[in-house]
Amino acid sequence: MSVAAAMPPRPGRRHDLESTDKAGSAISPAKLRSTLKRVFGLRALRPGQNEVITRVMAGQGTLAVMPTGAGKSLCYQLPAVLSDALTVVISPLIALMKDQCDALAERGVAAVQLNSSLDAGRRLESEALLTRGAVRVLFTTPERLADARTLGLLQEQRVGLLVVDEAHCISQWGHDFRPAFSALRDARRALGRPPVLALTATASLPVQREIAEALGIPRSGILCHGIYRPNLRLAVELPQTEKERHEIILRRLQALDKGGAIVYCATVREAAALHGRLNEAGVTVGLYHGKLPVKERTVAQEAFMGGECRAMVATNAFGMGIDKPDIRLVLHAQMPASIEAYVQECGRAGRDGEPADCVLLFREGDRALQQFFAGGQAPSREELGAVWRALASHTPQGGWLPAALAEMARMPQRRLAQVLAALRSVRALRGTEATGLKAAKLESRDVIAAATAAAEQRQQNDRDGLEAMVLYAKAGNCRWASVLAHFGEALDGGRMHCGHCDSCERFEKLLAEQAEPADEAEAPRAPISAYEPGQRVRVRRFGWGEVQESSTEAVRIAFPRHGVRDIHPDFVLATAKG
Repeated sequence: MSVAAAMPPRPGRRHDLESTDKAGSAISPAKLRSTLKRVFGLRALRPGQNEVITRVMAGQGTLAVMPTGAGKSLCYQLPAVLSDALTVVISPLIALMKDQCDALAERGVAAVQLNSSLDAGRRLESEALLTRGAVRVLFTTPERLADARTLGLLQEQRVGLLVVDEAHCISQWGHDFRPAFSALRDARRALGRPPVLALTATASLPVQREIAEALGIPRSGILCHGIYRPNLRLAVELPQTEKERHEIILRRLQALDKGGAIVYCATVREAAALHGRLNEAGVTVGLYHGKLPVKERTVAQEAFMGGECRAMVATNAFGMGIDKPDIRLVLHAQMPASIEAYVQECGRAGRDGEPADCVLLFREGDRALQQFFAGGQAPSREELGAVWRALASHTPQGGWLPAALAEMARMPQRRLAQVLAALRSVRALRGTEATGLKAAKLESRDVIAAATAAAEQRQQNDRDGLEAMVLYAKAGNCRWASVLAHFGEALDGGRMHCGHCDSCERFEKLLAEQAEPADEAEAPRAPISAYEPGQRVRVRRFGWGEVQESSTEAVRIAFPRHGVRDIHPDFVLATAKG
């Protein structure tokens, strides 16, 4: 059992985030507006913020899916200022916590952080302030929250709101899963089940459902305010050789006349090689990846944020939480593993609302690389059984650490991570990799059967995600319509064209080139559609589905397993009447 699960909630405490002031009277809209202006310097809330804040102030569990730049942080910061209770913010982004704490301190809001970056003195100082009740907002990581010491300190406080930032990390289907997020359910229980606010910029419908289930958020509490950002121009280029790929990157960076750029590579090796080539070509760029020493990563990030270095070549270790408003270009030198990951990384562009380009370079070899990263075959029943037996037979004091468990099960640590993910998805584990893992009290046969099914399903989800990314790169229909369809959304007014991606621009150019003088006596004819609403069609990657609407550029199809997708007519392989 995890530390959090072993610590029962303290009785007699109130955990609702009260929508009352210190005198006990209800907070009026006028007071909310005055606080918004006095503390944050804002005259009005942005679209979507009011609905989220209203639920939070009422103590209702909420999952808010809001686009980058929509002001997610204010959705907990304003309620925190208006409440006497402690707001605990769980985030995977240690690098961003100091900036958030400093920004709140400048506004007169007492905020501290607890994470592995603090030395002993600073950690004790933060804990002392927390013990005295002198903290309004605490930023910490899921790993630190699972620690018995931290959890004990929080149990002495009145926690009014638990905020989970980058909430897609909770999901087994999410694109940034971190194991420690699985302990949040137990930690929330130990704190007396305070209201929870989960925040993310990208979550497909299955991921939304999994987040809500994990945190006890009702279906009515899922608020999705869309991911469409009209200032981002999506584009795909198809280099035929590696030399051409590098030429495109160089040309794009040299053409950048203002603002910053991020170039994402799929591997550390490719990032380092590209960094060297660009510097040799006279383009000064920074380098950031997870294998660099912490000091080098910090120096590179600060140079980029300060504008000393305009472009950064990086792996996906860089960017989450980076709040640089004037990034004008996000270029993926290689295809990422999913549309979720792609949208998350593109979200770093154009945060100031000005136009920005998001360019994907795609070659067929990119698919094989991502398949390799996915880890090959799903964990077998034998592998799951070996790890489960090791967990259940004898548990060291405090629980199993991954290195010892891998040795006991005679399994590489990379493979062990996949096995543990499958066991965790069926709630067969307690604790975390950092504090020690233990087996839940469940029947061995049931655990292994359920974990086998979960591993196979996750592998299928990964395959579907990769194929959706490949289809996005190859299809000729509107880029934004494709992305929104993947998330179960659509352009306003049912439009099938955003008008500003590369596909839409090519289509408009083609129409202009083919336009002929119209016969004044003949009325213009509407485009002929090859498919009718209700017609059953088949697409190789998604199976059979039903046409919702169709044009000469795209067919909108509802698939039983894959939701609504916009498919280029060339990819519709077979049809069936009725």
